Amino acid sequence: MNKILFNQLLGEIKKNIHLLTDEEIMQLIESLPMELKLQPIKKNTKKYKIASRIDSKLFRERQLPKIYIDGLKNDDNALIGPIVVSIANIKNEYEQEFDQEIELSEYIKKILRSKDEVKLYRFLKFLEKNMDLTYCSIYMKLMGVILNKTNEVYLETLIKLIKESNKFLQEELESQKISYDSKIEQLNINFIKESKQKNDLISMLKEDCDEKKIENNKLKQELLNKTEEVSNLNGRNQSLTKEITILKEEKKEVQNLLSEREKQLRLTKEQLMGKIKEFNEQLKIQWEKDNEELLELTSNLESEKVELIYEIKQYNNKIEELRTEELRLKDKVDSYHQTINNFIENIDLKYLENHLTNYFISNNKPKSVGTIVMDNHEIYIKENYKEQEIAKCEDINHFVDNLYSNLQQSGVFESECENLSNYIISIIASGLTPLICSYRARNIATAISSAYSGESPYIITLPSGFNNPNLLIQKAKETTAKCILIEDVIGSMSESCLLPLLREFQYNDEGKIIILSSEQEDVCKYMPKYLLNYVSIMTVEMINIVRRPNYIFSNAVDSFREFEDIIGEVHASRELRKIIEGTELQRNYHQQRSEMLKYFSNLSDVNQAYKTFIKNEIKVLCSDTDFSEKVERNLMEKNFKFNFELIDVLRGA
Repeated sequence: MNKILFNQLLGEIKKNIHLLTDEEIMQLIESLPMELKLQPIKKNTKKYKIASRIDSKLFRERQLPKIYIDGLKNDDNALIGPIVVSIANIKNEYEQEFDQEIELSEYIKKILRSKDEVKLYRFLKFLEKNMDLTYCSIYMKLMGVILNKTNEVYLETLIKLIKESNKFLQEELESQKISYDSKIEQLNINFIKESKQKNDLISMLKEDCDEKKIENNKLKQELLNKTEEVSNLNGRNQSLTKEITILKEEKKEVQNLLSEREKQLRLTKEQLMGKIKEFNEQLKIQWEKDNEELLELTSNLESEKVELIYEIKQYNNKIEELRTEELRLKDKVDSYHQTINNFIENIDLKYLENHLTNYFISNNKPKSVGTIVMDNHEIYIKENYKEQEIAKCEDINHFVDNLYSNLQQSGVFESECENLSNYIISIIASGLTPLICSYRARNIATAISSAYSGESPYIITLPSGFNNPNLLIQKAKETTAKCILIEDVIGSMSESCLLPLLREFQYNDEGKIIILSSEQEDVCKYMPKYLLNYVSIMTVEMINIVRRPNYIFSNAVDSFREFEDIIGEVHASRELRKIIEGTELQRNYHQQRSEMLKYFSNLSDVNQAYKTFIKNEIKVLCSDTDFSEKVERNLMEKNFKFNFELIDVLRGA
């Protein structure tokens, strides 16, 4: 195949392959010969991250289809190549078989429009030589032939009739062949038997003749008698010859009978074609009826379209009015902010400090059980407990499955568990601290701790106004627990006092992880943006109430560390850069979220990674109207493959 034809077919298939459903893509992959599918994989095993042997059953049944599905969706030229070769072979066979001046796809459209059963039957018999007819509609889509519902039904019916006809003809021929072979074999056996008897008799007569010639003339009379016997035997020989002739005539009759059977088969075929033609006429009448209904529906849709355009114009006018009102209110809020800032700048801080000190001295209370007093602030601590029987996680996928089950037990909806478990693991692996903004956040933290280290979390609850980070670091280091939950941290203490704790445990050799929680999502919306360099927001909008959760307790510390090492060198994601372009988020935020998304992509696909990230974090930050407009505009203008899906997630669809 020349390079120009290959590139032409490659471009056409890239354009049409996105018309296929996931099920059709799987059927397309199954239709390709195994050796042809393996060629691009063998040439570049590093690119496709091949860990197992290519000739193994596990690789061919599980990994190979996933590699092809991801490659075809991402327009991988190497993986589309085998499909190009298959279609090119079909086109070459078509040019030799049909000798048509028009291109293959145009020829298919022409015979479908004309409803020519003979041409379509001949074309399908041609395709049957090159492929299983089950996949013909998929290859037609790749060649740009879009079948409507009527054509699909028509094509499926004709393929079914062809398969039934082939099966009937094959069975009939096999039956006739077995019958005729047995008859011919019996005739040959009889002929051989008669010939052998004749040859034995002739040889015996020759021996007698030789003996008589040696004898004396006295035996001439006897010789004459023997000669008469020989003439009699010759007569018998002639009768045997006649019988052989009769057998040949019977063989000819058998051959005539075979020709009659073939005529009957042709007649049956003609009757079958007549039935097909009758069915096509009925199908044509139904198609015309459906076409009239479709035209009527199209007319109704056109009228509805005009009404919708009018409504859109009205909504656009209303949007302009709202934007004007928004600008007016924004100016008003700015003036309020200026007034408040001026008021705050004029506050006498020393005066407030003296009054607060006098208040705390006058209201000092004794220590209570389960609390620690530090600088007149009490923190609540709940010790962790370790389960007796702890299962060991074999790999990161085992950890994901356990976390999935625990989240479901904690009340998270089953449809959210898979993406949420991948998101939690990706946050922790990238060195960020998860901030759970949800009702029953303690249950979610227990689900994480049980699957990670086989124990409940060490819980610290902060009072309002707490500002002693050294105490938090001390308690986190003293405990033997691997998972430490700090509740109500956002809004209870200064964000700058929280930074030493986050920096201390961002990467640690002991495998300890910090989890923050807040049951007030509004608090997270207004926290300083620099805190996002250490914290990643995780929201769970809907959660069930589970009275007695049955968590799985497992040890995944070692498996998690192995998973942390697989990412290698991190490069910023171009897609993420496009999403947050023009916003106030810092460069460090972009780099850290890129790393988190790459970990997520190792557990799932890129599409789900971006959806989950936007749903949990970007959506919370979009409470700021200006930020929300910038992100949505970026998704619309930067030409993402799945931008409309991400916009729906951002809007809460």
